[in-house]
Amino acid sequence: MRYLLLLLLFTVTLQEISSQEITSPDNKLKLTIKLSDTGELVYSLMREGEQVIKDSKLGIDLLDQADLMQGFSITNINNSTFSEEWEPVWGEVDKILNNYNQMQVTLNQQKEKRTIILTFRVFNDGIGFRYEFPKQDNLTYFTVLEENTEFNLTGDHKTFWIPGDYDSQEYTYTTSLLSEVNSNIDIIPCFVRTVWRRRSNRSNSRSCCINDNVRASGNICYRQSSIQSTVSIQIPFVDTCI
Repeated sequence: MRYLLLLLLFTVTLQEISSQEITSPDNKLKLTIKLSDTGELVYSLMREGEQVIKDSKLGIDLLDQADLMQGFSITNINNSTFSEEWEPVWGEVDKILNNYNQMQVTLNQQKEKRTIILTFRVFNDGIGFRYEFPKQDNLTYFTVLEENTEFNLTGDHKTFWIPGDYDSQEYTYTTSLLSEVNSNIDIIPCFVRTVWRRRSNRSNSRSCCINDNVRASGNICYRQSSIQSTVSIQIPFVDTCI
């Protein structure tokens, strides 16, 4: 009986650490992270009980090394809360509130003996997350082939976008369905107008802004990393997505 109890406790612990949730300070947004059957880290986002982003994968393809895509286990979860007010030099308001709940997820790729950290921040009006690469023996530098950060949206929504150009953002915005965006070019920023029906049977329209270079394919946007694909990255390193 004693061994059975220990086994049950061990099983519950594994289940708890493989799926975690964190909400915004006002509890309207709920971010869920979990591991797939192959050890891929997946996240999703809901707002007031309605799906905003469906299960979306996170990971990075590397050159001449095993990819940072799957085979992960969650070894640590660290939650925290932050709140401060700061005064901008100029702008429409005198003070800005920086308030979020944070979840830091430590992932271990057992086969390759490598560790990465995903830090998620959930604000009242959106989320941000970043990849962190701590100093370690088996990952001293790497070259990125492709970043596979996904934004798996709930439908083929109306989208407002401009071509991603590092030299200029002086373009006229194009309005189209997400599926009509040219998948061969990057777009920045990407404003997605989503419409869903609430429990009251009233149609509501919301804007979702992916404030980064992305590439669209169907209902899924893939982030184009700020890490250039021909540059070796020295560890430790942090890459942020908002």
